[in-house]
This record gives sequence, C-alpha cells and structure tokens, in this order.
Amino acid sequence: PDTVEEEVLSLFAKDSDLKEHSQFDKGRNSIRYFRPIRLTSECMMCHGDPATSQELWGNRDGLDGTGHRMENLKVGDLYGAFEVLQSLDAADQRAAQATYLGSGVVLVSVVLACLS
Repeated sequence: PDTVEEEVLSLFAKDSDLKEHSQFDKGRNSIRYFRPIRLTSECMMCHGDPATSQELWGNRDGLDGTGHRMENLKVGDLYGAFEVLQSLDAADQRAAQATYLGSGVVLVSVVLACLS
C-alpha cells in the first residue's frame, strides 16, 4: 500500500464501525474512495482457526481447501480495503468550459447594456 492506503487501513483498524472513507488526492487530482473488507463467518472456512482444517478440509496441517495456511483470524477482523480512484480531470475540464461560457455571456450582456 502507498502512504494514503496505509493511513486509511489504520483508520479502519482503529474504528470497526467505520464503513467508508474518501479523500481528495491533490497529486493525482482524484477522489479516492475506500471500503473496508471485514471477515464474515463464511470467510472462516479459509481464514479461520487452523485446528478446524481436519473437519473442514480433511487435513491436519492447518491448510484450507486451496492448500494455503489458515490464518486464525476472527469474524470482523480487517482483511484489507477496496479502493476506487476517480479522476477529476474531466470534471475540471467541464467546469472550466462552463466558466468560460458564463464569462462570455456576462461580457456580451455588459457590452450590450453599455451600447443601449
């Protein structure tokens, strides 16, 4: 994770009630939107207690069905986050066009008002 992603993961880790986070990234001229990935009871089949591997997967090695080590995590543990990046370049371009158009309309109106 980059610095922003690390900070957001830290926020999610500190506050289990936090459901989303967004912030403006000036360097990328974008909005960064995050949602935490918290483990559910279904996730425990692969990420739960390694002692259950015999019951769930038929092995005594603490491995899940794909052969990876079970991590002994709990329901509700933070496992990561989804991130969506939305560039603001197109919105900035549309705002600039609207500003230029509006300025032109005002300028024409002022000139016409002065001529009358």
